[in-house]
Amino acid sequence: MNPFDIEVTVSNKKEKLQVVPFDKENKYKLLNGEKEVGTVWPADGENGGLWKSDVFMTHQQLIEIGQKIAQRNQYV
Repeated sequence: MNPFDIEVTVSNKKEKLQVVPFDKENKYKLLNGEKEVGTVWPADGENGGLWKSDVFMTHQQLIEIGQKIAQRNQYV
């Protein structure tokens, strides 16, 4: 799967993040411009439900990012 962009809410503002899927794992690297923000992955291995991150983010941000990745994957 190719990288794609999503918009998420950070400090009450919309920011664009680039999502870069890992080749062989169900993980996604998040980039803000060229800066790596962190990595997220579904807790149960499926693109729905709970998501985890290797960096601190609010529960709401993690839900929003997970939902947008899952929605994108439904249409690809």
